[in-house]
Amino acid sequence: IAIVLPILPTFVHIKNRNWPAFILALWLILLNIFTFVNSIVWSGDDVTKWWDGYGFCDLEIRFFISATIGIMSCVIAITRNLSIIVSREGPRVYFADTKAQRRKRLAIDLSICIVPFIILNAVYYVIQPYRFFLVQNAGCTAPNLTTWLGLVLNVLWGPIAALIASGYAILTVCRYLKRRRDFEEVMLSSSSTSSHFFRLLLFSSLIVLIMLPLSLYVLYLNTSMGVTRFSWSEVHSLLWGMVPRLLADGAPVSSWFTVVGSYLFFIFFGFGNDAVILYKGILKRV
Repeated sequence: IAIVLPILPTFVHIKNRNWPAFILALWLILLNIFTFVNSIVWSGDDVTKWWDGYGFCDLEIRFFISATIGIMSCVIAITRNLSIIVSREGPRVYFADTKAQRRKRLAIDLSICIVPFIILNAVYYVIQPYRFFLVQNAGCTAPNLTTWLGLVLNVLWGPIAALIASGYAILTVCRYLKRRRDFEEVMLSSSSTSSHFFRLLLFSSLIVLIMLPLSLYVLYLNTSMGVTRFSWSEVHSLLWGMVPRLLADGAPVSSWFTVVGSYLFFIFFGFGNDAVILYKGILKRV
């Protein structure tokens, strides 16, 4: 259900050219697909019969290690846009309908949403201590990054991104309170509605409240046994290609965060006027 629910509302965001929200939905859908597949493929108790996951897990952990920064980058782009909308120059800057302005806005949104993901994956091999783990019910699992360089190049950026998104959300609220009287005029000058604006703001704030504790928990897991020095020869030793197989009780808690995120995405954007019109159009065609 968590895989399917965000799909229809994504078409609304495509129509509104809200690419950060669209990319965020893709993250939720993809991560839930991975979690679902992993829980089926690696559910047995006999580790000797497990599929080795080569190729599939090599790709999948690349998404897992950058999931927090990927999701939070989208939230940063969303809250940044919302803060611009309620700024003094909001209507002129954000709702300008010239081709050049649309291209500029798209380039900025895609840069914020995608570039951090690319950078984290580009440097991940440098700090990757094992190829991957196979854990019962969780499947492909990225190894903890306990070196100081692993923390700097990967782990710390999750909490930092969450704090940046929090800053933009707070800035948006402050600007709205300051320009409350002009807000409806701003909305009337565009195709957007105040309802859609507040749904985006509240949804983004809730995602921050979910991802900030999760990113701090990941930071704790990677530092709980102490931070070690970085050594290329130690990180990329002859044991690097080993794939440890571990039994576990139940699914990891972190897998439920994206499930909750998918439900929230549908609750906030699956019942809006644009979504209802979309559903009616689909039913008429059927």
